[in-house]
Parts: sequence; structure tokens; C-alpha cells
Amino acid sequence: GKLLHLRGTVIRTGAVKLRQGAQTYHCTKCKQRFIVSADMSQGNKLEAPKKCPSADENGNSCPGSNFRVINEEGPSTFQDLQEVRIQEPREGVRVGAMPRSLTVVLENDLVDACQAGDDVHITGLVEARWQALRPGVPCQVEVLARANSL
Repeated sequence: GKLLHLRGTVIRTGAVKLRQGAQTYHCTKCKQRFIVSADMSQGNKLEAPKKCPSADENGNSCPGSNFRVINEEGPSTFQDLQEVRIQEPREGVRVGAMPRSLTVVLENDLVDACQAGDDVHITGLVEARWQALRPGVPCQVEVLARANSL
């Protein structure tokens, strides 16, 4: 995504949620441990891998497809997450036009840093989030910003 700076008014704040950011797995075939991170573009899904990403010293990939979740060690990270909706400032809107709005994802120490009605300056990355695919429903994508500072 692209880094951008936004100015606007918070019009809605969502509930603070706990999101698992990463999980450590153990391949039962080659005994290697590896980390899988959550995919924000897919709605923060943290899916178990379908095949082992490890390779031996000759570059041959491991044929393993059975994994154990490692809970007692490794970066099973959890993060606070909150979504807020901001709207462009009133002075930037032409007469008769509807103000534009954007969803902004706040993580960790940025959570609960603002409330509805606050004027904010946000620096963050523009990203796309795909809605879950369902048969017979058109694919939808939402543009959002992941805040780095508020």
C-alpha cells in the first residue's frame, strides 16, 4: 500500500477486538517450526498452511501436510484492533456534495485514542480488504487505511 496523511472527523468508532496476529506451527514430517501471519486483506484470517514451507539443504521441499499448533512457545501474538470511520472535513466539501468517508484500522497503542466527533490527523497505509467469497454473490473489495500514527 501507499503511505498517506489524512485529516478528518471521526464519525464512528467500533468495539475494541482482540486479533491473533501470528501462530507457530510444527510440521509432523520434517519437524520444522514456522510462523504463519494473519492476512489483513482477507479479513485477518489466520489459516493453517496446506503444505510445509520448509526445504532441505538441496532445495527439495518437504511433502508434509500435517501440522501441530505450538502454543507453549513462539510468537502467538495477539493485538488490540479497532476500526473507526473518518469523514473529510466540512470545509473541504463542495456545496451540495456528500462528504467522503474511509474506514481506518487502529492497532495496539492507537486503540481507543479517539472518539466520535474528534478531528484527527492520521498517517497510514492504504490497503484493500476482500469480502468473503460466496457462491452467486459478486466479489467485493473495501479500501481502508491501516494507521501508523494518530
